[in-house]
Amino acid sequence: MKLIAELCQNHNGNAEALLQMVDDAADAGATHVKIQHIFAKNVTFRPQFEHGAIDRISGIEFIKRPYETEYKRMKGLELDDTLVRLFIDRCIKNGVTPLTTCFCSQHVQYLVDVGFKEIKVASYDCASHSMLKILREEFNHVYVSTGATFNNEIKTTAELLSPERSSFLHCVTRYPTPLDALNLGRIEWLRQFARPVGFSDHSLKSRDGLNAVKLAMTLGAEIIEVHYRIFAADESKDGPVSVDKEQLAQLKSFSELNLADKKRDLEQLGIHEFGQNISKDFTMSEEEYKNRLYFRGRFASLIEEDGIKRHIYNWE
Repeated sequence: MKLIAELCQNHNGNAEALLQMVDDAADAGATHVKIQHIFAKNVTFRPQFEHGAIDRISGIEFIKRPYETEYKRMKGLELDDTLVRLFIDRCIKNGVTPLTTCFCSQHVQYLVDVGFKEIKVASYDCASHSMLKILREEFNHVYVSTGATFNNEIKTTAELLSPERSSFLHCVTRYPTPLDALNLGRIEWLRQFARPVGFSDHSLKSRDGLNAVKLAMTLGAEIIEVHYRIFAADESKDGPVSVDKEQLAQLKSFSELNLADKKRDLEQLGIHEFGQNISKDFTMSEEEYKNRLYFRGRFASLIEEDGIKRHIYNWE
């Protein structure tokens, strides 16, 4: 079982906190610790999200998320080269695999040069096949989340990536994700692509505890990605959907149980019946589609030609 502690933005831009998170996650049993390679300059300006226009294809209202606010927030969360290298060193010293999410094609060479051997692709880039072709050549393993992604896009991605050097992570891009919207039957659906399958969790910990992740493990998830925090849940944007050190250790212990004991644990939690009745059918919810519209293309490579700067999307 691979257990990925996703630090995301829970470090709040604090270098000491970031490195402490590596130590604590490793101590709790994580096999991988992950950051996100984000720079504010790669945030794209798209007028439809400034005031909440209507998508002409679906008729769904765009999320209102102004560029200036997002740019400033991302600027405060950037990790410089020194800290990225310290992060990788700290992971290696703790015996865990350093991992990051690549959000832009132009960052690939840097991430290779700095020392990452494995890479994560966010749900919204599952269909960014141009970038995926680059990543498959440069990294030993590519983890791809599949939230808010259509079946045909996943199938094409599966054809592009080697089954031995890639994994699919089922997730639902609703923040937070309620238990009755987990669609965990998709774990079995993803197995047709003959590679390790996992689950990336966004459930609300104050309401659902570790139930979502335990269900996924019981249904055969071989890789688990959970957001991880050391601050209080209300002190970072992703805090409410993140686990703390004690909860991460609990997940590590649960992962080591045999299947019968996992099911017994779920019965005691009163969620065994739910776990037995999970559909493989997939219909993208309106909330997921709205998130797809916003996040797919939120970041892009920034290039300058003849003094003119422009963004190139990962699928171009």
